[in-house]
Order: sequence, then C-alpha cells, then structure tokens
Amino acid sequence: MLPVVAGLVGLCGLGDGPRSKVRSACEAAFEARQWERTLEACGPDAEGGATPLGRVRHAWAQLYVGSNDAALAEATALFETSEGAEARYLGGLILKDHDAPERVALGRDLLEEAMRRFIATGRRDRASDAACSLVTLALSESRFDDALELANRAVSLASATSDVGRRGIALIVLAATNNVIGLAEQAREAFRRAEAELVSRPAELAWAYFKHVVFLLEFHSVDSALEALQFLDAAQRNFELAIRAGMVAKVAGLQDAIHFNRAAALSALGRDAEALELLAALPEGQRDHAAYHRITAVAAARRGDIDAALAFLDQRLENGEDGDYAVSASVELARVFGQVGRVHDAERALHRAIEQVEHLRQQSSLELRPWILARRAAPYASLIELLLAQARAADALAVMESLQARAWLDATTPGADAASDEVAREPAHSKGDEVSASGDAQTAGTIAATPPLDGAALVARIGDREALVLLDLQSSAWRAHILGGAVRVAPVPASAFATLASFHASPELPEVAAAAAAILVPTELSRSARPLTIVASGRFAELPFPALRRGDHLLIEERAIARLPGLVAARCAPRVATGPPVFLGDSEGDLPQAAAEVRALAGAHHVPAHVGAAATREAVRTGRGASWLHLAVHGEVGPQGGELSLRGEPLTASLVRRERLAPDVVVLAGCSTAASDDPEGWGAFPSAFLSAGSRYVIATTRSVADDAASAVMHAFYAQPERLDPIERLAAAQRALVAKTPAAAWASFAAWGTASCSEE
Repeated sequence: MLPVVAGLVGLCGLGDGPRSKVRSACEAAFEARQWERTLEACGPDAEGGATPLGRVRHAWAQLYVGSNDAALAEATALFETSEGAEARYLGGLILKDHDAPERVALGRDLLEEAMRRFIATGRRDRASDAACSLVTLALSESRFDDALELANRAVSLASATSDVGRRGIALIVLAATNNVIGLAEQAREAFRRAEAELVSRPAELAWAYFKHVVFLLEFHSVDSALEALQFLDAAQRNFELAIRAGMVAKVAGLQDAIHFNRAAALSALGRDAEALELLAALPEGQRDHAAYHRITAVAAARRGDIDAALAFLDQRLENGEDGDYAVSASVELARVFGQVGRVHDAERALHRAIEQVEHLRQQSSLELRPWILARRAAPYASLIELLLAQARAADALAVMESLQARAWLDATTPGADAASDEVAREPAHSKGDEVSASGDAQTAGTIAATPPLDGAALVARIGDREALVLLDLQSSAWRAHILGGAVRVAPVPASAFATLASFHASPELPEVAAAAAAILVPTELSRSARPLTIVASGRFAELPFPALRRGDHLLIEERAIARLPGLVAARCAPRVATGPPVFLGDSEGDLPQAAAEVRALAGAHHVPAHVGAAATREAVRTGRGASWLHLAVHGEVGPQGGELSLRGEPLTASLVRRERLAPDVVVLAGCSTAASDDPEGWGAFPSAFLSAGSRYVIATTRSVADDAASAVMHAFYAQPERLDPIERLAAAQRALVAKTPAAAWASFAAWGTASCSEE
C-alpha cells in the first residue's frame, strides 16, 4: 500500500465555517479564505472581533497561517460561549494531529462533543464535517470499525442538507475508508456517487479524483496504474480551476499529493526515470516522505543498485514506521533481498510485514477482519512463493491457510465464546443522528486475533483425511494437496480461470468438466472410499466440484466431497443438539415445490410445518437445539453477509453466530445459501452455523430453480438415514446424474468434517 501526501483537512476541515446573519468585513474575509485579511477584520479591536463569532473566525485564520498554538488558545477560551461547538471543533482538529497521545485523546473528545452539539442545534452540515475529521483520526489509529461507522454517519448527516459539496465530501471520506479496510466494491461505488455529486465543484472534485487514484494504485496492476494517470489528469485540471476561482485553501496540499501519486503510477508502469524526475521537482522538505523513499528504492532496485534500494527502505523502517507503510516497504525489501539471493533476510522482512497485518486485524471486529486481511495479502503471497522456491510445502500450506478461515479461528478459539457473550449483552445502538453503529458487527478488539496454525499443526488437524486447498488472491492462486502427512503445493496460472469460468457456466459438458479437473485435481489424488475435504476461496468457492470429470467418471461417483471454510475447521464438534427437527419454507409464497417439500418432511416427523407466514425468525429460533433444521427459502448476500428470506425479518449469518443457533444438521435448500462476498466466506451460512456449533451444513453455491432444488432434496431424503449428511448428499447426487442437470445437483455442497462418527 503506497502512502499518499495529503490528509482530509482540505475536505472536512473548514467547510463554510460558522454563520451569521449580518455580512461584515470579518465575515467576507473569512468566507473568501483570505486569512491575513481575516486576522485584521476579526481581531479583538476590529469590527465584530469582540463577539464569539468574530473571535472563532480569528482563531480559524490563525490556524490557516500556521499559528496553531494561538488558534488553540483562542478556541479554548470560547468553549463556553455561543460558539462553543465551533470552538471545540477547531480545537479537536488541532489536537488530533498532536504527537502526545493524551492530547490526541482530548482532540477526539472535543470533536465528538462538537458533533453532538452541532446535531443538537440542527447543524448537520457541521456535524458531518466533525464526523469526517473523526474518520481520519480513527483511520490513523487503525480503529477500522469506528472509522466505517463515522464515515457512514457523515454521509447520513450530509444527505440531510442541501449542500452538494458536503454530500460529495462525505462520500469521498466513505470511499477512502472502505478502501483502507478493503471493501473495494463499496469504495468504487462511493467514489462514483461522489464524483457525480461534485461535477460542478472543482475543488472538491479534484479531491475526489485524487482519492480515486489512491484506490486504483492499491491494485498494483498495469491497467489500474494507467487508469490512475487519467484520474490524476482530471484531478490536476480541477485543481487548476479551483486555484483560478480563488479556492486556494480548499486544495491546500493537493498539488504535492498529485505529483507523488503520479510518480507512484509511473513507477508501477516501470517508467522510473519519469517518476524520479517528478520527485526531484518537489520541495526539499517533501523528500523525507515515505512515498519518496519507496519509489526511489524501487527504481534503485530495478537499475541494479541494491545497496541504495536497501538503504531507502531500511531507513524508514528503522525510524519506527509501522502500519501500512511498514507492510508495503517490507514486501519491497523482501523482493530486493530476493534479487541478491538473501533468502533468510527476505523471509524475515515478510514475517515483519505479516506481523503488521496481524496487528491491524486485531483492531477490528470479526466482520471486518477478512477484508482487512485480504486487502493486505501481498506479504503472504510473497512468502508462499519464497517457501515454495525452497521446497517447503508444509510451511507454504500454513501461510495459505493463514489467509483462510482466520475469523473462524478467532471465533472458535477457547475464550472467544465468553467475549462474544459480552458483546451480545451490550445494548443495541441507535441508527439515528446521535449514535450509529455497525449493527451485527462485534466490537473491535473484543475477540482476540488468534495466530494461525503452523504447518505441523495443520497436517495433524487433517489427520488421515485427504484434502485439497484452493486459495485465490486474484493476483495469484495456488492448489495444495494433503495426503498421509505429505503436502504438495502448486500455483494455478491466471490462464486457468477462463477454463474454470466455462466449467462454472456449463458443468454438464464432459470436455469442460475434464479440463477443469486437470486444473483442480492432482493426478496423485487417491481413489479412497473416504470423502475428499475441499477448502476453496475466491473464484474457486462457487465451482460445482462434484461435476468434475476424471476419465469416464465424475468426481462425485468416485467419492463424497466435504467442504470446509479452512483446514482449521477440520475437527469434530460433539453432538449436543438432539431436539425435534424443524422444517420451514416458502416464506414469500412463491416456492410451491419448497412448500410441499416442507409439509411432507414435517408430516413424516410429526412436527409442525412452518410455511408462508409461519416461516419466521422465531420459528428458526425454536430449532436452536434441534437435531435437524431444514430451510427452503430464498437466499442472498446482504450488508451483514448471507441472508435468508423469512416472513418479517430475514435470518442473517451474523445473527446465527451471535445467537449461537446450532442445530446438529442444517439443510439450506434455497438459492446461493453458501454465498458470501467476503474473502474468507466468514459471512456465509456454512461458516456461521459451523462456528456456532452445528456439525453439518448442506447449502447451495449458486441459484437453483425451485423444481430442481426440490428434486435434489427428494433424492437426499430418500437416502438411508444411517449415512452422515456428507455421504447422504453424495448418494443423492449420484442418483441424479442421469436425471437432473449438473448445474442443479452439483451446486449443493456439504460442509462439515467427514470423519465425525455418529454417537
């Protein structure tokens, strides 16, 4: 991640400032951002200068001419006046960037109090400004949940005003926050909305384009770097328009930020000479910035000056750099070490980067941890490659697994349950102006981040089972095969994903299924009668693995398949739920086959059928201790992860975790009931139920028509009850091969540990 030279003070600092009904020389100078004139017109001896409004404007002017101490002193003196909210806001802005932690904490308190006072007096515009400023502080302290909550609050507050500029600014802040966390799609959408809002506001639009550039450069690709250059040109044009319009203060610091990030984009394209030329044109005082050192080091490494590259990178790290710069610099440092064959030093640098990432994970709720980790996966990917080059496959597997099911590991580690209970007992937060929280998300830092298992522990966890691990990081991908304690890891080339996409679209075509199997299934895969355990992330996750074809046979015809969120989940949960089964379906009245299926199952077990209006959350809760829970309803991915449509409120995966809904076996017969948009699948129902304590979950990886789903369920329940759900589903799928399209039966998967025996 490349740091940028510019905060958000130009965006959410001054704004339109305090208002008055009488236009004075003080007011005119202040609104024109003419700070020398403001100091004269708003001074204690000038017209209006003796009023609280004049004095707070005088304090703002002192800040913008660099007299921070004087500005803070004057603002402090105004706390108990009619301009107390504005004075606190100004004081908070100054203190939040202080070196002393206690002063920063005071700054946070002042900003929060200012926001509350602005809201109480109907000043949602200034409340939005204060929320934006609190976002920058939260991000600087890696308080990701707080930052996201505040950014959404800023947008909500700004949306309640008629101020287009503030709405756009709040959206920029939200986009930048999503970007830092790793919520790429949300960031992209917020940038688009901001740019649409600000089309006639050159100063704010310049900032929007610039922040969009920062987002694009995070993808580290040629296409994104080329797109970033186009956005930088647009930012530069709007910057110049803002300067000509006299909006100097609104774009303060932006020119140097544009130069730095243009250099970064050129560096990403390998155009080092142009990048260095841009850096050389910057003022001397800017050359100690982290971005300068990183770009210069990359250029030095490319021209073969390894000593210079190491010096530039080490200098910042030795000075105590941490957070995202330490991550990116350490990855670059490892690359340089690798060029000269210093493998041990390269590995040490990558472990240092990973330590930083693990620390950042700890600062957030479980719901955000998968995104934060995936956003910073570069050191893990580099370490996998380094370990494989040394034929250390088991160690590489451990690094692969450290990117999968980590939230699962945190949530299921002894001690996590007590912490989760404490969160559940906390009062719900209001969604209004005063307080806004992240809903189902757990409090940051409440549940400790657990270190990943090492290679030996993972192999021991697998035992005598056979497993395939498929890790997709978009920029790189790997396949690991574990059998009898031996681990083999191989990269999956980018070109393979076109074939896999064809298989996902048409799993019934023999030649396509065979081509996909050649990519996914190693030749040494055994023909054991025991189920094959598969862990799959990213683009691998939705593949219909049962339909893979090896020779004349489908994979499911050779053996059953057990899916897991990660190898860390390969353990047996004791059977504790033995209550009567619960059957629900057709909550919206548009799944007649599902309704009939639920009534038939309920009748066979002599229990109520919860259909239509009876298919509610409360009915699901009755299955907390059930031996079996069957849900045949619509599924989708919502803001809180997986969602199942019930009458009234939907059932969310996060609610399952929070309330520990853990029937022994869960069957989710709706569309995409195993889907999640987070990189670890933490927000999906299989992870939710398994982490809550369920032993098995049957769910779908894609949309399935009502009649097709009903056919699969009929075949499933027709199998002998003595089979565990994994074997039972496999038997059903074999029975359907010649009767039902593969896209239907192969989209059902069984999650759980195949070797768990019935009590």
